[in-house]
Amino acid sequence: MKVPLSWLKEYVDITMPPEALAHTLTMAGLEVEAIEYIGADWGEDIITAQIAHLEKVAGSDHLSYARVNTGTEELGIICGAPNIKQGDKVPLARVGAKVGDLTIGEKKTMGYHSQGMLCSPRELGIGNDHSGIYILDPGTPLGQKLVDVLGEVVLEFAIKANRGDLSSIIGIAREVAALTKQELRVPQPVLREQGRPATEMVQANQ
Repeated sequence: MKVPLSWLKEYVDITMPPEALAHTLTMAGLEVEAIEYIGADWGEDIITAQIAHLEKVAGSDHLSYARVNTGTEELGIICGAPNIKQGDKVPLARVGAKVGDLTIGEKKTMGYHSQGMLCSPRELGIGNDHSGIYILDPGTPLGQKLVDVLGEVVLEFAIKANRGDLSSIIGIAREVAALTKQELRVPQPVLREQGRPATEMVQANQ
């Protein structure tokens, strides 16, 4: 069972590093099999940016040329993804960034100068989709390191058959709260009545 640390923090305050938390839980019988650090390899040069201008590349049936704003500068990017539009906020790998095994460099394509690369979920290692660019939330600030926006720590638990109470995020949070002496925050359901009163819709036969 995989649990993002950010989700766990919605239910209990976590005051120790992920490695220490994993050790504490494992020693108490809730085994943490692995810790995954999403975005740990993105570095300083994969940042958030916004598409300020987008045009089709003449002579190509799929390439576009984008001018992207990082908050401090505007860069030109050649992109073949079909899902982007002007105004979108996107992950930008600047020149020098490492994306997987690829180091991003400047290049000239069909007369356009490209100064980086816009990234898909698969290129970022956060999904299998390579059909388009990852579109960020519209409220995302520009020029932020992507790891500060999308980075995540994920704990992978080995849940024993006799601990069905740990097969939910609240169950895990309850265990964390007990072991770290923190308060558990369990959301209370809010019921909203609507429509006609039940007394008007039910008739009892005498």
